[in-house]
Order: sequence, then C-alpha cells, then structure tokens
Amino acid sequence: TPTESEKEAARVGGQIVDGLQQRLLEHTSYGTLSSDGERVFAVESDEFPCPPSVQRLIVDPSGRLVLDTRSLDRGNSLVAYDVQSGRLLWRQKSRAASGNVSGGSESSEEFLGTPLIVGSNLFVAVRVGDEVELRQLDRQSGESTRTWLLQTDAPSPPANVFWMKQFPRASSSSHACSPSFSDGTIFCLTPSSRVVAIDLRTGRLSWSWLGPRPRELSSMVRFNPQWQMAADAQRQIEPDHWCDFSLTLADDCVVVAMPNSDELICLEQRDGSVRWSAPRRDALFVAGVQSGNVLVIGREGARAIRVTDGEPAWPAEKTNWPSAAMPSGSGYFSGDRYVVPLNSAEVIAIDVNTGQWLARSRSESKTIPGNLVASHDAIWSLGLDGL
Repeated sequence: TPTESEKEAARVGGQIVDGLQQRLLEHTSYGTLSSDGERVFAVESDEFPCPPSVQRLIVDPSGRLVLDTRSLDRGNSLVAYDVQSGRLLWRQKSRAASGNVSGGSESSEEFLGTPLIVGSNLFVAVRVGDEVELRQLDRQSGESTRTWLLQTDAPSPPANVFWMKQFPRASSSSHACSPSFSDGTIFCLTPSSRVVAIDLRTGRLSWSWLGPRPRELSSMVRFNPQWQMAADAQRQIEPDHWCDFSLTLADDCVVVAMPNSDELICLEQRDGSVRWSAPRRDALFVAGVQSGNVLVIGREGARAIRVTDGEPAWPAEKTNWPSAAMPSGSGYFSGDRYVVPLNSAEVIAIDVNTGQWLARSRSESKTIPGNLVASHDAIWSLGLDGL
C-alpha cells in the first residue's frame, strides 16, 4: 500500500507532467523562436499554473484569511542566446505579483510571445496586471526604451489607452501575441481578440479592429473552476480550432485567424476595414500567401482563397490528403509549391496555383515528420521525437 508521502509525490509528479504537456502542446508563446542572425530570442519559464485543487488559503499582513494567488502568477522571462555558442546574452525577467503576501501593489507581468525584430529594436507584447503593453526593447541589452498601452481590463482606463476591452479577459491566454511589421506599421493581435496597428513613424494608433466574441461557456461552467478547466482541456485536445494565430501580412492586407473563431478574416492594412471573411471549416492554420492566394491547411486537406475577394482559387474547392492522413506540422514554401508533413510518415508537395499534387515521399523508417524548415540544400524536421 502506498504511503502518504508516495501518494503526494505521485500527485505532484502528475501535475508536473500535465504542466509540461500544456507547455509543449498548448502554449504557443513557448514554442516559437525569433532571430536576427546573431541572437536567438525566446520566452522561457519553469513555472506551471496550478489547478484549483492545490490552491490554499493564507493569512495576509492585516490578519485576513485570503486565497493565495501566487500559484496563478504566470511570470516568465525573455531571453537572448548567441547563435554561434548558445551562450546566454541577457535575460529580462517579468515581475511577479506581490499583493497577498507583502501587501504591495505591484502587478504581475507576463511576456506574451517572442519579439518582433525591426532594425536595432525588438517589439514584444507584455501583460502587466490588467493591462497589455507593446514594449520596444534594445536588442543588445533587452532594456525597454518605449512603451505603448494597448489594452486594459480596468474599469477606468487612462486617457492615453488605445481602447478598453468590451468583454472579460479569457481565463487562459495560451496563444502567442507576437507583433508583425509592414511598411512602417506594427500589427498585433491582443488577448482580447483585437487587431491593433501602430505607426512607428508617428508613434500613434493607426486603427484597431475588434474581432468576434469568444464562444460563451454556460453559466455553470463559467463559475466552476474545475468544470472550466475541463472544458478548456477538451477544447485543446479536439483538433477543431485554429492552432496558429499569427497574423499574415501580404498584398496590403492582414489575414487573421483568431482563437475561438470559426472564420478567416482579411483586413485592409491601411484602415482595418474588413475586405472579406471565409468560414474556417476544418482549417488548422494559415500556411501563408503565395501568388495572390491564401493557402489554408486543414485536417482533411488544403484549400486556397484569393486574397483579392475571398473566393476559392482552385478549380476543386479542396485538395484532400492521401490515405485519410492529417498534417503533423507546418510546412514550407518552395517557389509555387508548398510541402506539407503528414502523420502517415510522408510529405506531399502541392501546387499553390492549382492545388494538384506535385510530389509525394514516404519515410522508409515510418518516421512521422514534424515542422519542416528548408535551409540551403537540406530540409530539417522538428517533431516530438526530436530534430
């Protein structure tokens, strides 16, 4: 019969495994890198959010019995490594909250994604308590040189805030909020499903666009932490949602695939007006824009949408994967073809203009390929089993 200490060790071990799975498979903030050729930038953290079952009550400095919220703090770090040696160059650690323990008023911070590199500067989204900021950092030292306040959940926002959220913040922001850049303008998708455009030449807001409201949970689930976690977990394991929320900039438009949305939306870069929208169907991610077509990768196949008007670009509306396979990662463009890894241990090349198969290659060792990157004369695959 296991002792109490062994039961406790098994329980803690299970929580660590759950945290690692959540970090690796769900939180895209920790699964991406950016580089300027000399340095590699990433978001790191060794802390996992604890479930309600391990939260506890503590006595604060005033003698009141309150919930210990330190387990809810999602502090992390933005780091820079040297490409050649792997040496750590600098680390910017987010600030942890200090409300219940010391009575202070500092708010917790959380880096929401890897930085965008523009010239000698980095641009990164940071959650600070009830606010979301866009910070400009010096890429040599990581020190902040400029800040824009993008979003606030506070009831009375400051005068210089770009907007106030129109619905409550989601309980979990597992998707990365990494900015994009085009023609002197920074574009960013915030946790409130709003796209923001900031003109770097003037430092002012160009426009903002609020996306569809997230799917509403029932009142019983919304006010029960255990049921809400179960609903979130079920939504994550079902491959029936967008898996990549990066903004795609091309042909004077912003292609948006937002969390909890069943649409693919195209906005005008100049003013944020909607150019067109298309149903998501079984789509998982936007591969990119090539030859005027938005290539969308789904569970059952791929389809292309004309960026000009949102209409299908191929004679056949969709090209199905062979042998009922599914994508096992992201692919890469090579001219007018897109190479896709499949869980049937093969890769397939698609003509972006027609949707036809151009080539198909199966692994003799039955190795399932992961995310593909083409570099010089080699193709690299990064999956759960390694590189």
